[in-house]
Amino acid sequence: MKKLTLILLFVSTTFSFAQNTIEVNPDDNTKIYSRNLDKNIKKFNVPDLRTAPYNAIRVWEANQVTTYANGNTYVSLFENNETLKKEYPFEVSYAGIPENTITIASLKEVTPKFPIDCFRKTIEIVENGKYYRKTVGCDDDSYKLALRPTFSNAAQTAYNDFLKTLEPGQYRFGMSTKNLDYPITNEADKSELYKLLEKKLAEKQITIQSTPFGHPTFHSVSTKKTYTYKEFNEIPFNKVKDISIYGSGDRVQVLVSLK
Repeated sequence: MKKLTLILLFVSTTFSFAQNTIEVNPDDNTKIYSRNLDKNIKKFNVPDLRTAPYNAIRVWEANQVTTYANGNTYVSLFENNETLKKEYPFEVSYAGIPENTITIASLKEVTPKFPIDCFRKTIEIVENGKYYRKTVGCDDDSYKLALRPTFSNAAQTAYNDFLKTLEPGQYRFGMSTKNLDYPITNEADKSELYKLLEKKLAEKQITIQSTPFGHPTFHSVSTKKTYTYKEFNEIPFNKVKDISIYGSGDRVQVLVSLK
């Protein structure tokens, strides 16, 4: 009787934990991501959908996770790659509708391709008591499944305000990094050197972004120092021998030669 009681208790505990029928796609990419699933759930502080008693879709990407459920939630972890390697979590709940609605059946049909520099997306779906997980790539079929959050105005404002609190520097995005910085916007505050920079950028048809990410990086050839816009703006013009610009898009480098 004692053994029977223990068996029944075990079965009951297992049933209450495993609320959903669990299925994980057997491909190698999904297996690799699955090794870190528990770690990422803890890192991003999101509920475990394997035991969720509600329908949901979750998309894991490079540094962010979006959950579509009763209340849509977007969580992003900004990781600064500078010496301190700080992490800045951002979370917002919002009223939004995904551009596409996917099901377990449609996700199973996708045969993803993984070109070089493709950061994989892992999708979890809870659908009427069934849980399914699969990692997809960067090809056209996979992009159709890349759900994007549609923020409400209030959530978008909160997100933009949060970005303004981040320190300038290099932040990790998948397999690469993006530079976050804050341009000088007041004309009266722009130094002679800064205006020369704008002129040289314009000659190369490069526009200084109005968004926090995607800005040039500034390096001194002689001192090996890296500058922010603010620090670059404060360099005395008569101390500069030349500035050279390399790259394009959001991968622009400005090399500063000092006298």
